[in-house]
Amino acid sequence: DYSLDLICSLSENHIIVALNPAIQVQLGHKAESLIGQSLHSLLLSEDLAKLISALSEGSKEGSKERNIAQVELRLPTISGSMRDFRWSFEWSESNKVYFCTARDITAERQLERVKNEFIAMVSHDLRAPLMSVQLTLGLLTKHAIDSLPDQYKGQVLAAETSVRSLISLINDLLDIEKMEAGRLQLNMSEVMVQDLFERAIVILRELATARSIKIEYEPTELEFKADGDRLEQVLVNLISNAIKFSPEGSVIKLEASESGRMIEVIVRDAGRGVPDEKRRLIFDRFQQSQSSDAERGTGLGLAICKLIVESHSGSIGVRTPPGGTGSEFYFQIPYRKIAKR
Repeated sequence: DYSLDLICSLSENHIIVALNPAIQVQLGHKAESLIGQSLHSLLLSEDLAKLISALSEGSKEGSKERNIAQVELRLPTISGSMRDFRWSFEWSESNKVYFCTARDITAERQLERVKNEFIAMVSHDLRAPLMSVQLTLGLLTKHAIDSLPDQYKGQVLAAETSVRSLISLINDLLDIEKMEAGRLQLNMSEVMVQDLFERAIVILRELATARSIKIEYEPTELEFKADGDRLEQVLVNLISNAIKFSPEGSVIKLEASESGRMIEVIVRDAGRGVPDEKRRLIFDRFQQSQSSDAERGTGLGLAICKLIVESHSGSIGVRTPPGGTGSEFYFQIPYRKIAKR
C-alpha cells in the first residue's frame, strides 16, 4: 500500500485483478476505478505488442528458475502527460495471474534524451566548425607562419594546438558514448601483433624522439582475429602514456605472448609507476594518474582502451614489472587463431 512502484495482478486475459494505491500518485487514477479493466486500455497502441510479447515471455513454463519478463512501457497520466515505466511480469500457475510491478523511470529516460541531444549537438554544432578552424590554422602555420610578426607566431601555434586538443576531446567523448551504448562495431580480421607494434611506433616516433625515449619490441609471429584498428588505438594510447611518464633517455618495451586461450600484450616503462590505490580508478572516466601532472590529458584515453578491450571479451590492467620499478600496462583478449591454409 505504501510503495511508490505500481504493483498489480492481471488475469490471463490481461484484466486488472488487483492494484495498489500508487496508481493515483503516479497517474492520477483511483485504483478501484481500474479494477476489472484491461491493461490494454491504459497503454498507447504502439506499446501493445511489447506488452503482449512480455506477458508471453513471463508465462513460459518448463524452467526451474523464476521466469520474469521485463519491458519498458509508457502510460498517460489522467492529465494527458506521458510517463515511462519499467515493468516486470511473472506468471503464477497456481493463482492463474500475472504478478506485475512497474517502476517510474521518466526522469532516467529524460536524462538519457538530454544526453543524446547533447552528444548530437557536440557532434554537429561543435566539431564541424572546430575542424574548419583547425584546417584554416593548419594552412596558416604550414604556408604563412614565417610572414607573421614574431609576436603573433606563438599565438597562432598555440591556437592550433588548443583546437586540436579540443577536437580530440570531442572525438573521445563521442567514442566513449558510442561504446557504452553498445554501438561499437568491431571489424574482425587477421591481425599480426608485430604489425600492431610497428604501426604504433611509427605514429609515436616523433613524440618519443622529442624526449630521447626508445621504443623496442620483442619479435613475434602471433597472429589472430581482432579489430586491428581498435587494438592499434589501445596500443597507441598505452605507449603515449608511457612516453609521457617515462624519464628522458629511457626505454619502453613491448611484448606479446600466448597464455592458454588468451593473448597478452604488454607495454612496460621505467616511469614512476602507478600507486596501488590508483590502479583500478585510472581506467574510469576523467581519472588522472597524478593531479599535479603538467601534461594533463582528457582522462578518457584509458577508459576508451578498457571499453575496446572489453568489447573483445578481454581485460586490461596495470601492475609493477618484475624489476620493481616503472609500470606494466597489459591487456588480454581471447586468442582466436587463424586457420592455416
